[in-house]
Amino acid sequence: MEHGKNQECNSREVSDGEDSPSEALELTFSWRDSTFNVALDGMVTIKDLKVVIYSVTAVPPERQKILGLVLGQIPADDVLLSTLQFKIKKGVHFKLLGTPEDEGLSTAPPETSSSSTLDQSDSHSIRKARQSQDCVLYMTRVREKLDELSSHLELNIMNPPRPGKKLLVLDLDYTLMDSKAYSDYSVHALDMARPYLHEFLTALWPYYDICIWSATSWRWLESKLVELGMVGGNYSDKYQIQFVLDRGTMFEVTSMRHGKISRHEVKALELIWRKIPAYNETNTVHLDDLSRNFALNPRSGVKLSAFKNARVNKHDRQLVFLAR
Repeated sequence: MEHGKNQECNSREVSDGEDSPSEALELTFSWRDSTFNVALDGMVTIKDLKVVIYSVTAVPPERQKILGLVLGQIPADDVLLSTLQFKIKKGVHFKLLGTPEDEGLSTAPPETSSSSTLDQSDSHSIRKARQSQDCVLYMTRVREKLDELSSHLELNIMNPPRPGKKLLVLDLDYTLMDSKAYSDYSVHALDMARPYLHEFLTALWPYYDICIWSATSWRWLESKLVELGMVGGNYSDKYQIQFVLDRGTMFEVTSMRHGKISRHEVKALELIWRKIPAYNETNTVHLDDLSRNFALNPRSGVKLSAFKNARVNKHDRQLVFLAR
């Protein structure tokens, strides 16, 4: 997004399942010398609005003072915008006061009311998203989707987690192998493996449990892992994979990146953390060639360049550097 006057942030979302899409709500707010136009659906909460504001102004939610949006005080964070009685009926305009995070803390005492301040964990999560220039919108729906998936997710544990070990979550396609070449059935997956794949896993095995999370179906995922020798191969005495997740455990989110709104699937590490509490934000690393896959957990993500043209790209050393 280019900074300046009349900046736009269109964040419309199509509802999933049985929910019918709500009418888009056009909001305009001014901050310093700029005006921002934001399109949100009515199912967005006050908290989600604060996330959007943060993503385009860098003013953290706990420093935001919103003036003129509604009559009286700003409602609690979980209140839906569709339920509000706006101060101005034709077009919704409000003013934002607040200092961006890179300009230091405000000297004013912090608000303590839950209606104007995010809880510490949510605020911390939004800061991390801001640092990665990613910001996931409609967080209420994201939390609902996490609850839904977590309620019926059963991890297929291939090898039990080891006490005291960290967790390494690895993407497969274009991270550990050249999947485009593999689509030719005459090519064996092992020939398309990223150089030093097994050496990399062997080096990290003493410190990390290993999870493979691929955005493909289980049938293809299992076939690739066997052909690569990562499961049931000659390296079973060097390292082991704890569990595997496929595309069925991914879900779609709406996010803002570099000022642009997009919908894409994510790999939510919290699904793993809920099932195996020994793993958490402090001891999990996620390697992927697509940074959007760790939009919900940007601090845990490490982006690798996509591994392609395996037949000629024999001198790739990314896994060697990571293992050091």
